[in-house]
Amino acid sequence: MELDARCSFSEVKAAEKDLWTILDLEPENTVAGRELLDLLFTHSKLDEVEVADAAEAMGAIAGRQMADLCALQIQALAYAERCDEAEKLYAKWSTVFPEHEGLRRVHKDIEVFLERDRKRSK
Repeated sequence: MELDARCSFSEVKAAEKDLWTILDLEPENTVAGRELLDLLFTHSKLDEVEVADAAEAMGAIAGRQMADLCALQIQALAYAERCDEAEKLYAKWSTVFPEHEGLRRVHKDIEVFLERDRKRSK
């Protein structure tokens, strides 16, 4: 969505409304989120507090997505029997996202795989 300084207020409002609609339907849509943030910071008539609130909400969504992707990577490494790598990544990301349930769950998966490996090597 391209807007420049020549856009009318009604065009800006229409674009803002469209992006909010997209985010209502797809809250995890990072492209729409970034475009909306850009629009709010450069073209919107919202006050700074409203823009900051929107930015904070989108930041929280991005953090959850990042943590979900980290958990997926760690789980995939564990299933691929690369538990040492999975453990290292878990140690790193669990300090960044200490409350993320998905990371806690995959850590249990790693422990299961490590225990299985210990039993095999006996």
